[in-house]
Amino acid sequence: MKKLLGLTLILLVALAAGLTSCKSSQSNIPVGVYELPADENFDVDAAPGHLVIIDFNATWCGPCRQFTPVFEQASRTFEGKVQFVSVDVDKHPELAAKLQISSIPAILFINTDGQKDWHIGLMTQAQFDQAINDALK
Repeated sequence: MKKLLGLTLILLVALAAGLTSCKSSQSNIPVGVYELPADENFDVDAAPGHLVIIDFNATWCGPCRQFTPVFEQASRTFEGKVQFVSVDVDKHPELAAKLQISSIPAILFINTDGQKDWHIGLMTQAQFDQAINDALK
């Protein structure tokens, strides 16, 4: 009986851990920063139904590297409210060209209705959090 109870508890803990690491308990919005793989595309023209923020960056870009922890912290702060996507422009040159990105970091906010708003350049945590709060209104 103790073994069965122990196994049940282990299964419940494992199941709970698996569910919370994949999706937010509040919504269907992915948790954390999703780094777009080189072989995958992202439809920036779709109306996502929730706020999506895309960080266009490159590994060689100093301001991009400075912004990475700001972006990651915001993904934790706004978990379940905003989807965060990171796109390396060197791995996705066609997407960067389509969107006419000439300076990075370039942050694209896509609102629930598909409306786009750009923020170009490095932002502090306070500035970025305020921009997100403004977009969520």
